[in-house]
Amino acid sequence: DNNDTSTDSLTVTLLKSREINQFCTYSINANVTITCGPDTHAPTLAPTEGPTNISQTFDLVGYGMNDSVSFTIPVQSGVDNYLDALFGVEFVFKNGKCHNPMLSFRFEEIDFAQTWTEYIMVYQDTYPGGFIEQCTGTADSNCGSYINCLSGYSLSSNATDEVMIWLLKSAEINKFCDYSINANVTVSCGPPAPTKSPTPAPTYYPTPGPT
Repeated sequence: DNNDTSTDSLTVTLLKSREINQFCTYSINANVTITCGPDTHAPTLAPTEGPTNISQTFDLVGYGMNDSVSFTIPVQSGVDNYLDALFGVEFVFKNGKCHNPMLSFRFEEIDFAQTWTEYIMVYQDTYPGGFIEQCTGTADSNCGSYINCLSGYSLSSNATDEVMIWLLKSAEINKFCDYSINANVTVSCGPPAPTKSPTPAPTYYPTPGPT
């Protein structure tokens, strides 16, 4: 990308590293192509769209700290405008607190063939400070197929009456299925997962000699 709108000369410099040997007819065999014509710059993207806020209240009456219970909020949107899209997903608990909250995240593989540009970022509490995971896939238009990106991710060892999750859908994810984002955000409450004791190493006895 040359900054000048027009020019009568261009210089391109190639540096061939010294480790490239002549294993074929040449040690370097390349084409340098200059294209002239109208400006083809992609339009400048506007800032991130959103946030779209989704909030649900869940009643914990009858549940104690040792009871396991899960709550899911679906996130579905057809936004497809080449902008990053931000979604705030809020779990509010009444008549009790969510003990040892854990997060699971599952999404439809709509447009994820390019892992470096097509992804969903997951954050906790604040965006962009509370980064948890970058979720990617491997295919486009894989409608009806879902990827489990997070399963039982511990958000806190304390009890809380609110959990806030942020999702950032990258601008390059297009609406190749019914939605451009179709995901389930699940928060589980209950006792902490048991800590596994290390497996003791086996005791080896010498093999008895033949009789």
